[in-house]
Amino acid sequence: MTPRVFVSATSEDLKADCRPTIIQAIQLCEAVAVTMELWDTDFVNAVILCQQKLLDTGIHYIGLLAYRHGLTPPELGKSITEAEFDWAYAQSVPMAVFMPHPQSLFALELKARAANQADAEARAQAEFCQRVRGIAAVQDFQSVPELAIRVTRCVMRWSQGGLLGIAARAQAALAPGRQSRVPRDDEIVQLGRVWQMTQTLFALDRLRATGQANVACFVVHGPPARGQRELLSRLRSLVKAPDGPQARACSVSIGVLWREASLAGLLKALGAELGLDQVPTTATELGEGLKTALEASDVTIEIRDLQRYGGALPAFVEQFWRPVVETIGYATRHRLRVFLALDEPVRAEWEPLLSMPLANPATEVSAVKPICVAELADFTEQEIADWLRGRLPAADAEVVAEVLFAETQGHPQLLYTRLRDEATWA
Repeated sequence: MTPRVFVSATSEDLKADCRPTIIQAIQLCEAVAVTMELWDTDFVNAVILCQQKLLDTGIHYIGLLAYRHGLTPPELGKSITEAEFDWAYAQSVPMAVFMPHPQSLFALELKARAANQADAEARAQAEFCQRVRGIAAVQDFQSVPELAIRVTRCVMRWSQGGLLGIAARAQAALAPGRQSRVPRDDEIVQLGRVWQMTQTLFALDRLRATGQANVACFVVHGPPARGQRELLSRLRSLVKAPDGPQARACSVSIGVLWREASLAGLLKALGAELGLDQVPTTATELGEGLKTALEASDVTIEIRDLQRYGGALPAFVEQFWRPVVETIGYATRHRLRVFLALDEPVRAEWEPLLSMPLANPATEVSAVKPICVAELADFTEQEIADWLRGRLPAADAEVVAEVLFAETQGHPQLLYTRLRDEATWA
């Protein structure tokens, strides 16, 4: 199911950051954003057009309500934003409403952007927001990145078919003849990590804009046993090509022996895994071999336990990744994807070597800089409940999430173990 999502938000105060963030989050979830920035239509009355869009079959509604009242056509007697909410509410379409947390710094910024409106408009907007809070569940956000996360979660739920789709999957899980209700690993890895997924897609989008998206490296990092392998698996599925020849894939682990933790040891292991005719002795030689392989198909490389590499992440970037990229170039026929697992947090002094676009939007995004996703942490009870709703009725999901969180405190390895245990689902 591909949701069509109507975006309702005032323009003058939100067009610089919030509206583009919502639109991009919708598109990254492979849904369709229905918004004036993207409309291709004849010259018609804006009020009539908005109403028509909200009456379309299969439409969903996302409302972003801040402090500016917005355009108020005389025939409506209310702002277009308020009318859009009322139309959607009256039609009982799937809805999500977001408002800035009143005590956040971003709320102060948005209030400043709305300061040039008349007092009557400010009062009308405040009354509208108060009315919405009284009749609907509202999600507060404290920053633009948090808004991106919340919108992504919402649209992903809609993409799964909403409550009807969730109920159908739960019923299928309980159907007679099913041997086991234990989720598969490809289902378990879908738990949480929305922020990491958003960062990855956003960074690839930035690389694509500069013609560098065919070559990319991703760093998954955090304290030991925080789910590095599970996230690597999910990232591989996220960025794989939807069609084309089967990707050539290999996986190596940096060993505990000193000679395996060197560049020479890594090159030897990768050369053997990739089936190269000769064992590469330099990163440039490996790059030449990869360049040939990329003529035939995508290549996926997974390197685990990078914290054991001599010189750690900075040495890996300088000794291995940068020379490989410089040898391969960007105009490859197929795509190279390298995934790194680091059982420690990325240090502040390493950040200039990495692409961190959402942590700092002004940071350069370049293929020679590995993409650093957010540090892995424990899961929240809400993340567990959101995932369980895909397998259980909503009320049961809340109860099971509470129990699992109490038992594991959200520690990824403990939680993954419980989810793979038959007794959990008996």
